[in-house]
Amino acid sequence: MKKWIKYHLPFYLWAVLIFLGSSLPIASSSAGGGIVDKLLHFTEFAVFTFLLARLLTKTERPFLKRYLISIAISIGCLYGLSNELHQLMIPGRSFEIADLLADLAGSLFGMAAFSLTLKK
Repeated sequence: MKKWIKYHLPFYLWAVLIFLGSSLPIASSSAGGGIVDKLLHFTEFAVFTFLLARLLTKTERPFLKRYLISIAISIGCLYGLSNELHQLMIPGRSFEIADLLADLAGSLFGMAAFSLTLKK
């Protein structure tokens, strides 16, 4: 149970936080905000992918450990895509390729940051 609380819970809470944040309607005048919006997307998905990679290293499945980088980045990108598609149903929100690219960049950064924490 301690392992679940330490590794699973932070990841799942972060994923829910991203979902809830993207569920909030925003005024159309602030939609598609500039650099601050892109930095928010970048940061959300850097943390998401970092926490996911941290979780995957604790698995007993060799496949997940062997392909850790590919799996973590792919899941980060797919979650970013689902997040953008979800926003199509929220008033004042829209699907933006720039947001998806910020999510991808954040996932790449999060994986790179996590890789630096691994012992060689």
